Amino acid sequence: MSKNAVTYFLMGIMFILPYAVLATAVPALSVFWAEEFNKELFEFLYNMTFVLSFIVSFVELATAIIGIILSVIAYKNEEVKRFPIVRVIYFILCQGLFSVGTFILSFLTVHAFTYGMGI
Repeated sequence: MSKNAVTYFLMGIMFILPYAVLATAVPALSVFWAEEFNKELFEFLYNMTFVLSFIVSFVELATAIIGIILSVIAYKNEEVKRFPIVRVIYFILCQGLFSVGTFILSFLTVHAFTYGMGI
């Protein structure tokens, strides 16, 4: 597998990864809004959503760093001849945007529609 294919794979992972937070956020919302509220299960899913969002943000940062390194190496080895800077800009700018997206998904889906409704 070439460095070029790996960078595109990392770009795809960074694009999809923020939605991993929904794996615990949606069940937390369904438990909170259920007719029979299970506080222990909700607290577990609520906390796991925020733990997962921090893990996803860390993985996004790691993929961004690896992607930048691989893009620079591919450019140095002349494996990429057209627009190598676009990938570097993608990894630099999108890492921050996707981390913000992860935070917004975890905050808006869980906190704002559960405990935040009482404010």
